[in-house]
Amino acid sequence: MPSEDAGRTDRQKKALSYIRQHGTITRSRYEAISGLPVHTAKRELARMVKAGLIVRRGGGRNYWYELRDSGDVPQGVPQDPMGNRS
Repeated sequence: MPSEDAGRTDRQKKALSYIRQHGTITRSRYEAISGLPVHTAKRELARMVKAGLIVRRGGGRNYWYELRDSGDVPQGVPQDPMGNRS
């Protein structure tokens, strides 16, 4: 059976592992564990959100990222206005 992290970059694996251990990750924490500059860290986190791996929470200057809950629907998936999933 393939690992759920198969096909992920080493940095993505680190981020997902960190979130599994701690529950959330911030952009600054991702910078620290990955060694990336701020703009690259933002871009990579955005790609993980778009891929449906994680979700962004919070607002303003206070964002954090969590693993996507089984109840969350990845971006781009049409939603029924009555709340039913197709």
